[in-house]
Amino acid sequence: MAEEPVNQELNKKESPELAPKIEEIVEREEKIEAVEKKLSPEEELIKQKIQEELAELKFTSAEEKEIKEKAKKIKGLGQEEKLKKLFQIAQKEGLFFAVKVAKEMKDEYLLDMFHDLLARDGFYKKFIKQ
Repeated sequence: MAEEPVNQELNKKESPELAPKIEEIVEREEKIEAVEKKLSPEEELIKQKIQEELAELKFTSAEEKEIKEKAKKIKGLGQEEKLKKLFQIAQKEGLFFAVKVAKEMKDEYLLDMFHDLLARDGFYKKFIKQ
């Protein structure tokens, strides 16, 4: 699968509302980094469900290798760029694949921000079939 250039913006045709939301949330999270931000009870349940389903999910060795490669490629980017790439991965490879890539980067702040972003505003619904 051909990789998109690292600096390319989130594909606005596929999800035009995601790019501004990502930028907004990154800015907001950076401003309140020292203060713990609470999710609503419903958002916390969504976040927990994503984490539980990922823990139970098994990937093939080929998928694991691809996860490691993608994580390595985007690890050096800024937070906003990482989030954009994770959403691109979610659109192409699936939500849990993208969460696994985020987890592989061993950046707890990024992983938490990605989970929070998915839980807020129903973004997870764009990637999970109802």
